[in-house]
Amino acid sequence: MSTAYFLPRTFRREVYDPEVFFNSFFENFPSLWTRNDNKTQSFLPSLDVISNEQNYTIKADLPGMQKNDVKLEINDGVLTLAGEKSQQKQENEGTNCHLQERCFGAFSRSLTLPDDVDSQHITAQFQDGVLTITLPRKTRSDHQQIAITAA
Repeated sequence: MSTAYFLPRTFRREVYDPEVFFNSFFENFPSLWTRNDNKTQSFLPSLDVISNEQNYTIKADLPGMQKNDVKLEINDGVLTLAGEKSQQKQENEGTNCHLQERCFGAFSRSLTLPDDVDSQHITAQFQDGVLTITLPRKTRSDHQQIAITAA
């Protein structure tokens, strides 16, 4: 798999105007903060999923959000994390925003849960902008005694 990057039109020989050069310098560069095909900014929390013998643990980065901004639910074996990160309003009138890289908006992430998750005992903690979801595994015994009955 390869990725092709194209030089902005300002690097082509036919463009000599310095104003055009500076105004369109970044127009064709790949955006590092855009996560969808239509090149619009949207907020999508990053997730880590780890496991051990007792639990699965999911950590979601939700900077600038409160626990009331987030909804967590399970439906038919699918865990859905949803919410909305609101843009903060400018406090001072007369200020101009020259660059905005922080993303805002509604989001939803869904994960299909493994069969061995005990969905009745799932817990979630929100601290310092990180949501930690603990999904305990069902206890399973490899040793099982089978009763023999008379026919």
